[in-house]
Amino acid sequence: MKIYSFKYSRNGRNGKMKRILFIFSIQIWIVFTSFAQNVTLSGYIENKATGERLVNATIVETKSGRGTSCNRYGFFSLSLPRGENHLSVSHVGFTRVESTINLKTDTLIVMSLIPGNCLEEVLVVEKKNAFSSAVGKHTLSLDWVKRMPAVLGEADVLKSLHFLPGVNPGQEGLTGFSVRGGSPDNTQFLLDGLPVYNVNHAYGYFSAFNGDALQDVTLYTGDLPARYGGSLSSVLEVTMREGNRKKYSGDIHVSPVAGSVVVEGPLKKDKASFLISGRRTWLDGLLWTGQKIAGSDFSTGYNFYDLNAKVNWEINPYNRLYISMYNSRDSRFATWKAKDSKHSDRFRFYWGNLSVSGRWNHLFSPTFFSNITLYYSQFNNSQIMTVYNESVSQREQSKTNSRLRDWTLKTDSEIAIVEKHRIRFGTVCSIKYYAPEMSYIGSVNLNENVRDTTTGNVYSLETYLEDHWQLNDHWSVDAGVRFSLLAVPYARYYSLQPRLSISYRIGESVLFKTSWVRMQQAQHLLTSNSMGMNTDLWVPVTRRVAPASSDLFSIGCFYAFANTWNFSIEGYFHRMDHVVRYKDGILFLESFQTDADNTQYREYIERPNNFRMPTYHHLDISYALDNRKGKGSSWIFGIYNLYARKNPSIIYHKQTKEGVTTRSWSLLPFVPSVTWSYHF
Repeated sequence: MKIYSFKYSRNGRNGKMKRILFIFSIQIWIVFTSFAQNVTLSGYIENKATGERLVNATIVETKSGRGTSCNRYGFFSLSLPRGENHLSVSHVGFTRVESTINLKTDTLIVMSLIPGNCLEEVLVVEKKNAFSSAVGKHTLSLDWVKRMPAVLGEADVLKSLHFLPGVNPGQEGLTGFSVRGGSPDNTQFLLDGLPVYNVNHAYGYFSAFNGDALQDVTLYTGDLPARYGGSLSSVLEVTMREGNRKKYSGDIHVSPVAGSVVVEGPLKKDKASFLISGRRTWLDGLLWTGQKIAGSDFSTGYNFYDLNAKVNWEINPYNRLYISMYNSRDSRFATWKAKDSKHSDRFRFYWGNLSVSGRWNHLFSPTFFSNITLYYSQFNNSQIMTVYNESVSQREQSKTNSRLRDWTLKTDSEIAIVEKHRIRFGTVCSIKYYAPEMSYIGSVNLNENVRDTTTGNVYSLETYLEDHWQLNDHWSVDAGVRFSLLAVPYARYYSLQPRLSISYRIGESVLFKTSWVRMQQAQHLLTSNSMGMNTDLWVPVTRRVAPASSDLFSIGCFYAFANTWNFSIEGYFHRMDHVVRYKDGILFLESFQTDADNTQYREYIERPNNFRMPTYHHLDISYALDNRKGKGSSWIFGIYNLYARKNPSIIYHKQTKEGVTTRSWSLLPFVPSVTWSYHF
């Protein structure tokens, strides 16, 4: 455990700025009295083996029961009485640490936890039952995710969420999901605080998050704090690892469909580190080999990759810099040649994300932590068709593009004002450029560009304030508000989004919670299931299309017994307004089905939100052979859908002479897999 004395000057320009910020935060929320008998213990909790900060680690003073959890940068601040204090520090997948510290003044410390799988012996310590004050907050163990049975051996963070209450899986075998009555686009996906607008590979069968590069995954389905905005149902916050600050190491993973590698190490030992992770499929190589062997004039292929990179530098105990990058891409392509032709026709369809960010952590005082982030994020979706026109001996080309670009500057701050008050506040300034659909057609007699009328910039300014207030040993309140201003051509939209959560505890075993959250979503996802490819379009708020809004009411009861088992039950009511979707009967790109008499048959579903697919079920198993030596190989064997249940992956309607019939496809019966990993 490292202990630092904390000093900050009250003189000079920097001291003046700190006093202004500190006084301003007090004025906007509460006037308080100081507690002379208390001091502030603050600092960071990290992985002892790698030096990485641990998100959501908890620290509790065992005598008084006072405790808190680390933020997404591993920072905590806790008010404790002067004198001897007994601390208990824990985190999922790590051995609990018990420590005693004698506090005389405000103190900054760094505490280290040992990964549980690094020990030959595990000491089992009595665990007190502790509940989070948030309704519908779920944190996943990435070690558990990697061991879960997976389609073709690719461990998937998003599919592991399907087992959580309130989460409804989409089609069989796909990563998509809906939360509490919303649609998939009503969940906001954040990677190190940056929005990711497409989270799927292979049309949804694999997620775009490489589990080897991740440290923490948290899903909010009920009580969404005011610091989150832009979605109607839920927020998935994914945190990347920081990289090993102690030594160089790496991992290699090979599955039936893809390979990945992770390399990490110190740039300066105990001060700066890096992490690079890459993953790519080899499906295109397998398809190309088969087509060459068959000697076909038609060739098609598909591939995807994702790349994560992160660098962090601890300048001193009070300042830290981060630079991170994320890139993912899917590509589908085809080439064919007509009979008696020397020229081939080509088709290419690709989509993907690119995100780059810089962050600065600064500790103004033992109770005042701040983070500033500047990022750029984009999503592109393009189709290109090139055909050779034999009659005029010239190529003709058509292109369709969809694009979303996001420039954002945001600040997030935390202040522990008094013992039982913890304040968070921040501001978000964004410029988003939308080009939902841009088309180009080039030929001998035609050269035309078509641009969607909603193309343009959307400017937004948002600010939030939230407070966690522990009234006494039984009652606690989490209150907050988020204000949003959206500016689009010829229109302005203002929104006030209150958040309130109340918890009541009975002893150490029973907890009742209720919450109300109002949210706003300023962009809409238009999606069509009529084609077997990714045709999603992000469209902005306009003068005619208002932002979507929702009110989410939740209530829950939690009971812990036998010091081991937890039981919970939750209910919710979710009301949404101004939700945008395609009109009934409209299919993407105006493609229609025809009946037996060749007439413009259109499918119409009368109450689509009440349509229910047939019940599906499957049994998955996996077996892991771990390497306990620290270096070397490990294996995971798995079977998806053990008893080969033919669950419907796709349901469609077909017009026949007898009328409209419902048919289905089953794509994933009995899928075995094996994954090999090597740690060096």
